Amino acid sequence: MKIPESILVALVSAGAAIVVALITSGIFVRTVQIKPQEVWELKRSNVEYTAATTGMVITVVSASTTYRSITASGYVDDQLVAATGAQDGTNPQTPSIGVSSFTMPVPRGAKWRVNVEGAKAGQVQVRWFASNPTLR
Repeated sequence: MKIPESILVALVSAGAAIVVALITSGIFVRTVQIKPQEVWELKRSNVEYTAATTGMVITVVSASTTYRSITASGYVDDQLVAATGAQDGTNPQTPSIGVSSFTMPVPRGAKWRVNVEGAKAGQVQVRWFASNPTLR
């Protein structure tokens, strides 16, 4: 079996560092260990943040019989990038989307926020996933 000129091999283990090996012409060349920073940070809605690194924001909204209609809008540098809504459909005439979410990319240095209407604490989760692994 002929090994291609360059092969990138990645070994991933949950909770462990990612080890990447570059193999050229069948000879092991180098290993780079990537240690992820925190997996995610819980953030507050209706608060503006500045991204220290490039990352992703994942927002989940959940309607209830008390707060029946919730909307969430994601902004990057004051531009609407993503939006979602959830609605409790206990009334047979009303369609139900009890839980909904969106993911939005945020470039390094950008200001971002998730505005939420119609919700109380616990019905909205805003999570920041930084994509700034540490190379060793």
